[in-house]
Parts: sequence; C-alpha cells; structure tokens
Amino acid sequence: MKSKFLTMIKSRKQTKILNYLIINTLLIYFLLINPSFAKNTIIVSGHPDYPPISWAENDKLVGAAVEMVQTIFTELNIPMEAKNTGPWKRVQMNARNGLIDVIAAAYINEERKTYMDYTVPFIKDPVVIFVLKDKVFPFEKWDDLIGKTGTTNLGESYGEAFDQFIKTKLSMNRVPNTIKNFELLKLERYHYFVFGLYPGMALASTTGYDQIITTLPNHVEAADFYITFSKKSNLAGLLPQVNKIINRLKADGSIAAWVVKYQNYYKNNTLKVKKSD
Repeated sequence: MKSKFLTMIKSRKQTKILNYLIINTLLIYFLLINPSFAKNTIIVSGHPDYPPISWAENDKLVGAAVEMVQTIFTELNIPMEAKNTGPWKRVQMNARNGLIDVIAAAYINEERKTYMDYTVPFIKDPVVIFVLKDKVFPFEKWDDLIGKTGTTNLGESYGEAFDQFIKTKLSMNRVPNTIKNFELLKLERYHYFVFGLYPGMALASTTGYDQIITTLPNHVEAADFYITFSKKSNLAGLLPQVNKIINRLKADGSIAAWVVKYQNYYKNNTLKVKKSD
C-alpha cells in the first residue's frame, strides 16, 4: 500500500514537472514568433523629413502623426516610443524586417501592403509640383510633365497610379532629401520637384527657398495618409480599435488641429535655431 502511495506521489510530481516544461516551452515559442509581445514597448517610427506630419529631432520623432499615434496607444494602454530610425527608405525597410512595429504616416501601395497592415486613412496629403518662380509652366494633367526632367526624394511613393506613370512615362531622379532637391532646382538641373505640399512649404519657408520656389496650381494627387503596422509585429488584431479612434479624432477636429499646431511648432523652433546659429 505504501509503495503504491509513493508511486502515485511520484507520478503527480512528474506530471507537474512535465506540465511546467510544456507551458514554458509554449510561452518561449509564442514570444519568439510574436515580437510585439516579446518587448514591453511598441516602437514607432516615420518619415524623418516630413513636417508637420513627422520629422526627426535628434533621435526622436515628432509631428502631428506622432501625437495622434501617441494618443491612440495611450487610450489603448499600450506603451510606445517614437524613434528616428534614419532615412525614409530605411524606415520602410525596418518595418519590412520587423525592427519597428509602427509607421506613424505612410501612403498605400501594393508593395507596402505585402509587409504592412493599414488602418483607415486619417488625412489627405496634397502632392504638388515645385518649380522656380521664373520657370513656371502649364500643368493641367500628368502628361504635361512628359519631356521634362523631374526629381523627388528617395523612397517616396505617390500612389499606385502615379508611381506607375513615373516608371513608364517620366524622367525622374531621386535624391536623399528635400533641401537637396531645392538646391537642384535652384541650379536648374531639373524642371520640377514632386513632393507633398505641407512638408515642402514648411521646409521652404524655414530655409529661404520660398523666395525663389513656388508650386504649380494643380495637384498631382491628393494622397491618403495611414498608420501602418509591420506584419512581423502581429498587431493587426488592434486595427478595429485603432480605426474607431482614428475616425473619432478626424470627426472631432483633433487631427486637423495637430497639423496646425505642428506647422507652427516647426516654423517657430526651426527659425529659433537658425537665429541662435
């Protein structure tokens, strides 16, 4: 009887140890395949040169989209950190590889959809043609750009249709940043520069290029901005909650107010830095 009792006790201990090992093995496996749960803080990045939507201040990222994302994750009780992770092309590569979890603002295209999940759009971003004030030309439709040489920033997408038009119909150069493109326009290396209206005007007004550069009257496109989640972070389950909050923030005017707030913030702080230099 005693021997039978001891055998039962031993069997229960072995079962407990086995259950412990199974649970821990499953937990480790889950954490390895799901990076978003393996770390305590969601890493958010974005375009480092796109005021007032997002831009880099040293190693941090600031802007209207960043404040929106912060508001959303605070409401969901999810800690996050907004980081500058380098040039825009690298930011997209980091999302592809799962090195960041969220991009605060991005256009949509088929290639990006293969490695990122998209929220509902949160704001329209007019894409325009920047030219020298004394080199204005008629622009009613995309075909008016054929035969001219243009430039834009590395890694930029302007929607599936115009991206394809660039590839098949236009002579388009790409360089690392907006200021360099303004310089190239000034040197008359190119006829025009394609870029977002808001960041282009913000950068032109704080660098003095607004004295010699203007935009053509008609927009190339009015692209939507979205928050995106890296597919490697497995955050798609949050989309219904995030979309609900975005729609509320659009309806109550919060997003539009943040755009104005960061337009002023960028202009005032950039000019202060220039004066102190």
